[in-house]
Amino acid sequence: DPHFGTDSDMSNMVETAHTNGINVLLDYVCHHVHVEHPIYKQHQDWVTDFNLPNGQKNIRIWDEQRLTTWFDKFIPTLDLSRPEVVKMNTDSTMYWFNKFDLDGFRHDASKHIPLPFWRSLTHRLKVDALSKGKSMYQIGETYGSRSLIQSYIGSGMMDSQFDFPFYFDSRDVLAKDNSTFKNIENTLRETFNYFGYHNTMGYITGNHDQARFISLAGGGLTFEEDSREAAYKRKIEVGDKIGYNRLQMLTALMFSLPGVPVIFYGDEIGIPGGGDPDCRRMMYFNKWTKEEQQNKTNTEKITLLRRNRLSLTYGDTEILAVSDDAFVVMRNYFNEVTISVFNKSRKTETVSFELPERFKDKILNANFTGKVTKEGRQISVLLEGATFEMLTD
Repeated sequence: DPHFGTDSDMSNMVETAHTNGINVLLDYVCHHVHVEHPIYKQHQDWVTDFNLPNGQKNIRIWDEQRLTTWFDKFIPTLDLSRPEVVKMNTDSTMYWFNKFDLDGFRHDASKHIPLPFWRSLTHRLKVDALSKGKSMYQIGETYGSRSLIQSYIGSGMMDSQFDFPFYFDSRDVLAKDNSTFKNIENTLRETFNYFGYHNTMGYITGNHDQARFISLAGGGLTFEEDSREAAYKRKIEVGDKIGYNRLQMLTALMFSLPGVPVIFYGDEIGIPGGGDPDCRRMMYFNKWTKEEQQNKTNTEKITLLRRNRLSLTYGDTEILAVSDDAFVVMRNYFNEVTISVFNKSRKTETVSFELPERFKDKILNANFTGKVTKEGRQISVLLEGATFEMLTD
């Protein structure tokens, strides 16, 4: 698309990213094209049936017609059960991968694509990457159960997917007053059971299909509303400024877990918004409010801790305390310890927990606004309402 620039622009962007230690993943859509796309115009038999035998239109039938359904009447679904369509699509993937020296892909609508396609694509990518001594990472997008998400992950398929079940449970706990952190504990154990205590799953602060977390957390949008319709009727804002605190808690939680933390653009400052397309507002880089600047500052600090603490990348995970309003999770790698402490109550609270015996002599330091006291193995952290702390040794 010439609106996005030239091949030279793309190559320069990737080269600049690599020079600065940044990998570039391409958001790749192999599931569908527009009716004006040359592929469809030239090969109208390369798509799935729009009219089902029962007379129903095959549009957005996400489960019963998962592998054939169209997203809309003007977006035909490619029939990836056909070898020639698989070849065309994998050829295209390899073109992008090699021409622009990419580091991997974020794959759209993964669950709507047959498993054999992923095996064909991954085989070609791995053979090519390994022959050049290059690493490569693929992450997929699947809305569904953990068992469905897991079915697309493996050495012959994708490396990982976004953990939507964990995100939705975390959103429910952190954005609502009457929810409990015990649900976080339960959903985290479920995640570990499916994806492992050490994984490369994507843990997100938001998503282009969902209403902005901050608007739900601040009450600018309610969970009972149709988030998309609401955005057509009024401008969705943050609401109560507690939304900023809750968004920072969500970011800290995602960065405190094994896997790959993912910041949805704009969540580093707290852009509000309803459902798609309102959640896709333009990013802005100046004239931030005090709350937006504080959100950005804390996001930077969280990111630096993650980058510089081996315990947050490779460490074992242990839940040290959990109650309705408090949650404490420890990551440790050999002798390095990082402990994240959360208070979701609107009131200032002291969150207490006990250090494991092997770390009893650790001196822990606060990195944000919490106040820490230690008596033997007993640690107490004074936290203002809806805040967190990340303790480091």
